[in-house]
Amino acid sequence: MIITIGLILILVLVVIGVYLVSKTSEEKEKKEQVILSSGIYSVLRPSPRLNIQEHKPPLEEIETFLKKQELKLPKDKQRSLLKNWQNLMEENLKVIETGDKSGIEQYIYLSGGEKDKICGVGHDSHCISRQSLYKNPAFIPPFHLHCRCRLKSLDVYDWDKQRIEIKPESLKLPDWKSWE
Repeated sequence: MIITIGLILILVLVVIGVYLVSKTSEEKEKKEQVILSSGIYSVLRPSPRLNIQEHKPPLEEIETFLKKQELKLPKDKQRSLLKNWQNLMEENLKVIETGDKSGIEQYIYLSGGEKDKICGVGHDSHCISRQSLYKNPAFIPPFHLHCRCRLKSLDVYDWDKQRIEIKPESLKLPDWKSWE
């Protein structure tokens, strides 16, 4: 009789122990999740790297496309375009991530040259909000293979001239394959 009571007591204690361990691990897991909104005045957003892949072609696709252009483009030019795409993408993503840490809410597009007129966004009188970039990662440069557009954070000290905020729904970006 004493042995069965002892076994039941041990079994109850084991069940309680398992319950407590699972409950604390759930609480710990909840604390580790990224908080996307915090307080009344600030919004923390995840890095644009997380959903840019849905809106920009993978490097393998670009490389395949460029190889098909072999008669029109020498191999060194193909490598140059691919490297430029990678560098600009990385540079623009870093600008946004740095801006997120600093609370930047507006960005301007800086043109890289004549070919950027294809984009329609490549001059510094155009700006875009961080919220628009969050909702529409396709508006993170580069837009096409010859694109040299860059994002620059626009903090309150840069608000010295009129800027036109780009509404993503009203602008059509060029096909990334535009290279002529």
